[in-house]
Amino acid sequence: MMANPLVYDEVNHQVNYITKLYLEHSTTSLQANMTGLFLVNDVIVDLEYPRFWSPYVLGQIERKPETIMFQFGGHALVINYQQKTRIAS
Repeated sequence: MMANPLVYDEVNHQVNYITKLYLEHSTTSLQANMTGLFLVNDVIVDLEYPRFWSPYVLGQIERKPETIMFQFGGHALVINYQQKTRIAS
């Protein structure tokens, strides 16, 4: 990956990179810009997906949650990011 050139377009404020991804035979074009778009082979990739999974949390944790509750062995830990609290029980 380090041997491939990374091109920064100062006018459009975007980074372009062409590489071969692991175990792929064809080249892949990656592009990111300041508006938050990320493209793979000129196709926009949705970056709003759940980021964290744990067997100790019921269900999926959505992106940027206000609270997360971990449970194991009859104990629980609730983390509230908005209130900056951590409650164990």
